[in-house]
Amino acid sequence: MIHFSLRQDVVPIITAPESIRLMEADDPAFRALWREFLGFLSMHGFRYEPAVREFYQMLSAPGVVDLSFVVRNDRFPVAICPLMVERIGGRVQGSHGGGGFLPAPLFHPQLGRRQLRALEAMVFKEAVARLDKAGARRWLVEAETLSVGTDVLEDLLPARFGALDVSRQCHIMDLTRPDQDLWSQLRHSAKSTINQGLKLYEFKVYDATNYSQEVGDRHRLLHHKCSGRVTRPVETFYKMYSWIAEGCGLMFEQLHRGVTVQMIFVALGKHTAAGASAADDPDFDAKVPLTHSMNYFIYQETRRRSAHYYDVGDTTYRDSLFCLRTPKERSICDFKRGFGDFSLPYKRWIWFADPAEELAFLDEQLASYKAHVSTHAVRSADQLRALPAES
Repeated sequence: MIHFSLRQDVVPIITAPESIRLMEADDPAFRALWREFLGFLSMHGFRYEPAVREFYQMLSAPGVVDLSFVVRNDRFPVAICPLMVERIGGRVQGSHGGGGFLPAPLFHPQLGRRQLRALEAMVFKEAVARLDKAGARRWLVEAETLSVGTDVLEDLLPARFGALDVSRQCHIMDLTRPDQDLWSQLRHSAKSTINQGLKLYEFKVYDATNYSQEVGDRHRLLHHKCSGRVTRPVETFYKMYSWIAEGCGLMFEQLHRGVTVQMIFVALGKHTAAGASAADDPDFDAKVPLTHSMNYFIYQETRRRSAHYYDVGDTTYRDSLFCLRTPKERSICDFKRGFGDFSLPYKRWIWFADPAEELAFLDEQLASYKAHVSTHAVRSADQLRALPAES
């Protein structure tokens, strides 16, 4: 089990109200202060990187407003709060990327417990005040393990302030283990496929030293071909590729006899990594599956570049009121569970301005779930019978 704490030895940090100031997203010093704060953390996920924040802002619904802020004292930042407001389906809400969950606020790891509680309360009240002023009735917020640690997952700001828990599950590869233990985290049935793939395919990695626009265009065009359409504005691809120059992205390429068959863009946080965009050639007849060996190559390469953990992604076991997946999406989750040997919570909450708004949401979800169950949902008894396949 992964267990780590982002809390370090407590040192005096001034958080008296008279010393605290808020820095707005349009302040010229905002980006630098945000990055300074991230430097205090021992580890964090890629979604907190400034370039990634800007990418999600590009993906957001038209008219998105960035209400994010940095909390600082007289010397340095002590908290950050990602907060964007967009209009989705006629409703104003706190979210980004077209209805996606916002990363949870983060706090300086050396705050004392009472300081932390007081600062959390202040940040929550400020965020809610901003949401209310913008007319937002909901705040979608998430906290992944690689940014907050396993020791505080159930004691985070949204839960304590009454947000509705709509969490999922995830798997994480522990890259701090030696090669033998890294291998042991893989599903047994995948190991022979990985060995075959490592012999059959060639692998390349591109970072700031060897990446070129031609490499990015190759990924973008493969993504369009794999999807059968252009799924998002072209400029968002180039914004994502800019992460490479900022040290928070890597491009991986898989080739067969010199021809590109798959490319995966990997996002980097501090000592963390996660897949961000994958595309394979639908015309390639793969005698050996592609992604098993590609993933293993990525784990080895990101570990070599100081990643301690790799977020495999959503591996939720069953559909629910808050998790409606197609059979393809469910199959992807099943595949991902073959990488990483245990599940962790992927904490998500929705905060509502009042009970009526929450009831409206639950009514919407229940109607959707009723329709979903009749065509897509798997019964718990079916899952029980399928358990041996997970070994």
